[in-house]
Amino acid sequence: MKVWLFMRVGYPKRIAGSYLLAGKDYDRLLGKEIYDEVVEFLRGVEGYGFDGIFFPEHHSRAANGLSPSPNIFVAMTAVLTKKMKIGLMGNCLPLHHPVRLGEELALLDNLTNGRLVVGMTRGGDFWAFQIPSAESRERFEEGWDIIQKGWQAEEPFEYHGKYWNLDYVAFLPRPLQQPIPETWIPSISAESIEWAAKNRIHLAASWSPTDQIQESFAYYRKYAKENCGWQPGPEHCIVSRDVYVGATNAKAREEAEKDLLVGPAEEFGGSPAKYGRNVADKYFSERATDYKKGEHVGVMEIKNWSFELLQREGITIVGDPDYVTEQLLHQCRTLGTNKIMMRPVFGRLRLGQVMKSLNLMAKEVLPNLSKESIEFSAGTTAARA
Repeated sequence: MKVWLFMRVGYPKRIAGSYLLAGKDYDRLLGKEIYDEVVEFLRGVEGYGFDGIFFPEHHSRAANGLSPSPNIFVAMTAVLTKKMKIGLMGNCLPLHHPVRLGEELALLDNLTNGRLVVGMTRGGDFWAFQIPSAESRERFEEGWDIIQKGWQAEEPFEYHGKYWNLDYVAFLPRPLQQPIPETWIPSISAESIEWAAKNRIHLAASWSPTDQIQESFAYYRKYAKENCGWQPGPEHCIVSRDVYVGATNAKAREEAEKDLLVGPAEEFGGSPAKYGRNVADKYFSERATDYKKGEHVGVMEIKNWSFELLQREGITIVGDPDYVTEQLLHQCRTLGTNKIMMRPVFGRLRLGQVMKSLNLMAKEVLPNLSKESIEFSAGTTAARA
């Protein structure tokens, strides 16, 4: 079983109810302190025993906007580590020129000695780049076509699509990993799940109850088997959760609850910019979640949930080492995955405030999880020591 870190980098002194942070409200010294915490942590991150670490891309949002270029974090981590996987979760592909991004990712794969995991997202802060969210799917798919072909093509090629008209494409360098680096996409929409199955891209999910993520993974497996001629295994599905480990269940709740509850309310939506991920703005289609039995529950729907409800639905895993171990294994068994991506920093917490949790995770949770393998066969899951 693999456990990955998701390194959200947020700004804690944001204005209540404000989605964006004005420049006048940004403390440069505090920002530098936050980055220094991340760099110092990365110096010793391999000692914790995690299998990999991911960095997100966000723009201008106070809650997690201190990571506008995750590729720079990847480059730094490549210097400070030797063995662990380093990933992106991910580059917001519709916001970028695919040639520049594809070549940069290939460079990173070389700098990491083939340890790069590429996460590509369709969602993003579209308003920051004046890109309509309705264009995101076509932009994403065109961009990915160019990137994966640029990584593999033996000769220069032309590409003429709706958004990109390129007369001459020839990538340098090429990725060290062949034919391409392992690639993930986080999604819940039927169209993106189908695209992932067709392209044999790993599927990641978060911010939804466990039973709903189970539906997404089941649709991915079914579509891949029936329409694409292959069967995804445990390694092809990844679930992300907010995780906090305390000395006792009560102590963990005391230390984490406030920031867990404030997270969804502050990280998405709000004025003046809208997060913009719904049917009305054409980010989602009418059929996007038709494969689910009930109404989709995602980040926009879990606002104002209680701590008990977040825990019960599996969106958060907060407790002592035994509880966290049990719940992580329960989710992997239920979902048929052998990959967990944990977010240790949420709400207004800083990395320095969750070091006790990370140390307990390293000493009392990860050693037990490393003994487990998750098998998947014919729609059932089982854990094996």
